[in-house]
Amino acid sequence: MNPLAQHLNDQLVDDSPEILSMLSRLGQSMFYPKGILSQSAEAKSTKYNATIGMATNDKGKMYADTLFDVYNHLSPDEIFPYAPPQGIETLRDLWQQKMLKENPSLKASSISRPIVTNALTHGLSLVADLFVNDEDTILLPTHNWGNYKLIFNTRHNANIETYAIFDQDGHYTTNSLVSTLDNFKQYKAIIILNYPNNPTGYTPTQEEVHTIVSAIERLAEKGTKVITVVDDAYYGLFYEDVYTQSIFTAITQLDSKNILPIRLDGATKEFFAWGLRVGFLTFGLNNQKAK
Repeated sequence: MNPLAQHLNDQLVDDSPEILSMLSRLGQSMFYPKGILSQSAEAKSTKYNATIGMATNDKGKMYADTLFDVYNHLSPDEIFPYAPPQGIETLRDLWQQKMLKENPSLKASSISRPIVTNALTHGLSLVADLFVNDEDTILLPTHNWGNYKLIFNTRHNANIETYAIFDQDGHYTTNSLVSTLDNFKQYKAIIILNYPNNPTGYTPTQEEVHTIVSAIERLAEKGTKVITVVDDAYYGLFYEDVYTQSIFTAITQLDSKNILPIRLDGATKEFFAWGLRVGFLTFGLNNQKAK
């Protein structure tokens, strides 16, 4: 293992050993390279920066005038430089403020700063890289988005286990999910929660959210490491009389180090900005010390 990755793992051993045990083998091997990216960050405090990696002249950064004309309400420094790997800092802060405003029960101290992704599909792929090993189990409703199987099963060889979300009369039910969680026997559970649900559009009520979250808490109390991946692609498209905060908010309020809430959301559907492909990945901290 690379020494940089080992150093990060050692930090997790001290701060959040439960999170370390949730990471996949690939996740435990990841690290931030001491190369161009870190050198560029260090060079910002120097007089001469030879690591910039962008074309410049005596007037500053070089760019195509025709492209600048499209965005002429912004300065070249706002448009053309490389964005940080985690996303533009101002954008991260603005999205976090949006999350907190729309989820009044969510505390800033209970979440990480959002990481910018190339829409939600990229975020799901990152989650799979970080947390999914061969033969891990992914819990999905029977009505689900087809790319989940491609990302978690085809790419990562995880097992897909489904549960019903509608009863024989066509009414929404939490019974099957609760039963699945209450009878789950493996070391680690990865649960995909998608509300409003794609493709059915169903969103649970506050009482149903309480039922789901309580079942997650019971599973964690038995020692199972529970990774709850909240796919909020359609967040905000609510019908009446439903829980209008993200279920991510309710999960972050659980007092268990065996639970890792993860939220994926973005501008795609919320702002009808399908072509921009801007998404966000946010971790719930619960009692974890690691940021």
